[in-house]
Amino acid sequence: MSVRFAEPDIIDEDEQEEETVTRSFYDFGLDNRLLKSIADLQWASPTPIQAETIPYALSGKDLLIKARTGSGKTGVYAIAAIQHLLTKQQTTTATHNVRILILSPTKELCHQISSVLFKLITYCRREINLYDLSNSLSTQIQKQSLLLNNNSLPEIIISTPTKLLEHLKDHTSLLNLNTLELFILDEADILYSLGYANDMKKISKYLPSKSKSYQCFLISATLNNDILQLKQLFLHNPVKINQNDDYSTILPDNKQLLQYYIYCEHDQKFVLIITILKLQLLTGRTILFVNSVEQAYRLKLLMEQFHIKTCLLNSELPMDSRLHIVQQYNDGLYDIMIATDAPNAVPVEQEEEEQTETEPEKETKKKKKKKTENVTRKGDKEYGVSRGIDFYRVANIINFDFPMDFDAYVHRVGRTARVDQKGLALSLISQKEMPYFEIVRGELENEYGEDMFHLYRFKSEQVDGFRYRVLDALRAITRISIREARLKEIKSEIFNSKKLKTYFNDNKKELQLLRHDSALHIVKVKEHLKHVPDYLIPNSLKKTSSTNSEQPISTNNNNNNNKRKSDTINKNVKRMKHNNPLSNSLNAVTVLKKEIARKKT
Repeated sequence: MSVRFAEPDIIDEDEQEEETVTRSFYDFGLDNRLLKSIADLQWASPTPIQAETIPYALSGKDLLIKARTGSGKTGVYAIAAIQHLLTKQQTTTATHNVRILILSPTKELCHQISSVLFKLITYCRREINLYDLSNSLSTQIQKQSLLLNNNSLPEIIISTPTKLLEHLKDHTSLLNLNTLELFILDEADILYSLGYANDMKKISKYLPSKSKSYQCFLISATLNNDILQLKQLFLHNPVKINQNDDYSTILPDNKQLLQYYIYCEHDQKFVLIITILKLQLLTGRTILFVNSVEQAYRLKLLMEQFHIKTCLLNSELPMDSRLHIVQQYNDGLYDIMIATDAPNAVPVEQEEEEQTETEPEKETKKKKKKKTENVTRKGDKEYGVSRGIDFYRVANIINFDFPMDFDAYVHRVGRTARVDQKGLALSLISQKEMPYFEIVRGELENEYGEDMFHLYRFKSEQVDGFRYRVLDALRAITRISIREARLKEIKSEIFNSKKLKTYFNDNKKELQLLRHDSALHIVKVKEHLKHVPDYLIPNSLKKTSSTNSEQPISTNNNNNNNKRKSDTINKNVKRMKHNNPLSNSLNAVTVLKKEIARKKT
């Protein structure tokens, strides 16, 4: 039997374009409750990827979506998932079972996804329930909290692959995927590449039979061989969405995203970063990416000596603390964040530091090498901040350590220049990092047809004045001081995470009083480093605003409300009562200082 399609009517091109372009979320025929939630989120109109993809998603087709970070991919599957459930409930008897599963590679991204979904179901929470398995609760506690009042399960489950498998393998858990209707894999390229390949194969065995009774979306900023593996596992005749507009490229073009690089050796990186920040050559909020936790603390301790406030995000911190840091950064409480982008990032260069070590330090290093490695391995393997996390109004990304592969670079730089905002990426490249840089450079040139990187030029005398100060301060930061800083912050954050969690649940307004940019005070801070002497300030910066340098590299206006927020918080701290649990954290720090002093002796 052959099928013949009717000939299309001849439509004027302008008329056709007007009919096919989706100008409003109302054009999708969404449920009024969902439309009301979208309006509350102030999503004025669909992004290009949403306009192109949501109709296919609502029609029941499998989708393979490639769209760059910040283009609105989360909104695509979140809207489609909720509309799917609301439509089904109109035609079938409402039963509470797991019908939608969303997998994400990191706990931070799971939390972000669940937050978006929770806001979208504001007006239909009686009909739709969701649960995030990636929270900090144990599997045993989750098994009880999963059950609803009528001993049924939530319709939407968000999880990392590892946490989901723990439940699926547990025969006492009621969680199963027999009733699954929609399977969503966000950041799919990372799901398969960051050690989850075996987990994904195991999860596929728990899905409904191969008769393909469920719909599946694969969403990613890049399409590589890993995606093809997942496609074979889960997709059935998918529609491939690869945008053909301004959002079709992996990253924005040079009109929206400026990408600079500087050739420098390892120690020179510290000199450059202090020079840039103290002379305020960057405006707007900044994220500095490093490749190891040790490097992150070295950079934080150095900035601490120059009185530069930063918050630090890494895999060793408790999950509640990590989520709180991201939230406060997005609220504008911090201007500078230092972040490790993956728990398994490679170590940074240590050659220069090793040359300055004394023989006793080298001997101590050998004895404690195994112990240090064990401390490093305690990082959360499901941690990740460069992968899909929405950081609001980030003006600058600095690759203090260059990433090891192209995908990692894309995800890092994708934290800025999101949607229609402008951004800047600055990479500090050492000789050992050159091969990785050239790979990324070549990939982007193939994508755009031109070299996307610009050499950042500056006068050497602008940096020379800071060289002695920075290198002198850097010598005071030893491996022992870094280890003590890590111990101190981890203990402090664990204390805050556990002891204050209940209090803050009842006093949400005071949650902002818990800050994560406090000085660690491991290395002695010299007061004279706080201010930049007049002779170190270039003439071009003396008579003009601090943002007008020889080659300005700023792209966004700074958040002028940050200082007012900080002043308000400081006043609130002084008014706090003595029985506030926050005051106990001071006692914890005092005890910790005594413990560290005792270990030194």
